[in-house]
Amino acid sequence: MAFLKKIWNWLCRLFHFNPPPAPPNPPGFIPQYIEYPNEIQIPVPGNADQTMMYCFPLEGTYANLLNMCNQRLNFSPLSERLRYYPLTTHMMMVMSFITRGYTTDPNYKKYGYVAETGVQFFMPLAECTKNAQGQWVAQRMVCYIPYILIDNPFSLVCGREQMGFAKSMARFDFPDNPGVADKFGVDAYGFTKFDKANPQTAAFQPWLNINKTTDKPQPAGASWKSHGEAWKAVKDTFERIPTDENFKLGLPFIIHELEDLLHADIPMVFLKQYRAVDKSEVACFQGVVAANSFLRKFISGWWLSGEYEVTFQDFASYPIMSDLGLPQRTVVKNPFWIEGDLTFVNGTAQWWAATS
Repeated sequence: MAFLKKIWNWLCRLFHFNPPPAPPNPPGFIPQYIEYPNEIQIPVPGNADQTMMYCFPLEGTYANLLNMCNQRLNFSPLSERLRYYPLTTHMMMVMSFITRGYTTDPNYKKYGYVAETGVQFFMPLAECTKNAQGQWVAQRMVCYIPYILIDNPFSLVCGREQMGFAKSMARFDFPDNPGVADKFGVDAYGFTKFDKANPQTAAFQPWLNINKTTDKPQPAGASWKSHGEAWKAVKDTFERIPTDENFKLGLPFIIHELEDLLHADIPMVFLKQYRAVDKSEVACFQGVVAANSFLRKFISGWWLSGEYEVTFQDFASYPIMSDLGLPQRTVVKNPFWIEGDLTFVNGTAQWWAATS
């Protein structure tokens, strides 16, 4: 038996093919993206027209939010000169429906619209640099989105692959218009528990419910006239932490805030990464990416007509309560809605690393 094993090993070595090592890339080589016939990666820049956004302010726990920043943004050598801190314990949960999503890349010829229903959680952060005294000074406000769930593969792949949106799949119970926005529901795709002895099969399962609990009728046809007017009405939902020993506000921060308000900009930061093919615990690419979106056109917006209760379910794939320090149930007293046209532009990698 041992003799046969030796023969088998010898034959394996004899016929085993070792490909030659790849030659080094020539100077200045830039790999071009290869399109597939069945491509579902629609490139940025792009527009999201007639986007309806239902906005529910929530409050997390500072220690949890800071831990999220440190784990996903402040882990790299970039954090020696650029660091992110929670600007507030408040965040905005946005239930959204995009009527027409499409690329504006002039070189992309696969024309078509994609509709998207989603829910996302916007964490306002202070992007800080270190001064000569070793203090972290806030230069501008950016948003990080730790959870975003959507309902179609185009949005999922595009968001994850090009920008770094941490997108997952879900099914939605979504109202037709603000006048009948009495309830929302999100069934997320994943596992409610991880159990090696009795594994689950991934499925769409209840994760988030939003139900109106009191009715407060609003004037028929009431609407803010501009994004500036809307921001003045709702800005108190983003109360800053009065003092934060981690950083201080700098003059550029105030200037950037005013510019963002004027242009309706939404600066964002992402963790973009891919697993390595040979070692799954290693990233073959990892980067901290910054990109902007902005409200190209304000259509309308106003307060929702009542108070709502937001309820999360225990869900192992989406542990948002422990991640962000959110309670299982929150009563939101001043939710509002905005309808507008959005634009997403190309981003920049503020730091990146790649392995072969």
